Amino acid sequence: MTQSMTAPPEQFHFGIDYIREHFGSNVALATQQMAHNRYRSNLQPLVDHIFASLELTGRESLLDVGCGNGFILRDIVSRMRDGGRVVALDISPAMLELAKRNVTVAWVPLEFTEGNANDLSRYADGAFDRVMANYIFHYIDEPDTVLSELRRVTAADGRALVTIEARHSMPEMYAMHFEAMERVGFPAAGAAS
Repeated sequence: MTQSMTAPPEQFHFGIDYIREHFGSNVALATQQMAHNRYRSNLQPLVDHIFASLELTGRESLLDVGCGNGFILRDIVSRMRDGGRVVALDISPAMLELAKRNVTVAWVPLEFTEGNANDLSRYADGAFDRVMANYIFHYIDEPDTVLSELRRVTAADGRALVTIEARHSMPEMYAMHFEAMERVGFPAAGAAS
């Protein structure tokens, strides 16, 4: 019988250094994505829900804040058309490299940029028709700042979508993530590599 792992309280406090280290490879994020897909209760695929919620025609300018390994963006971009434009932003250089390998299309201009969700000042007010930030808010120290920035860069007639982990579900999600990580051989904290 496998001993159930629970998240220590410090796991709920993230900083930039932690995020860059945690997402320095695809192991942790891919394991989280696998756990979400395996145990989700909504029968509609997440990408279909996001696509419908953004009301994409496929010709919009889209900013993906916290694109990670491109897991969601890959499917969204595959539905984009000539005339659309996509900017993928992430704080982790390793995740951006993975996203570049995972999201490859020839018909839509695609830009990968290292940056912090707290500071989108490189983009003008209303620069994007659509903005999405998927599963980043449990890593954000200043949610009001990020929400203000998301709103600022979204066009007046545009749409912004934020998907989050519900705070009440975080302990359950962490237990699931830790169990999945254990199953795929991810080393425990402090274990020798």
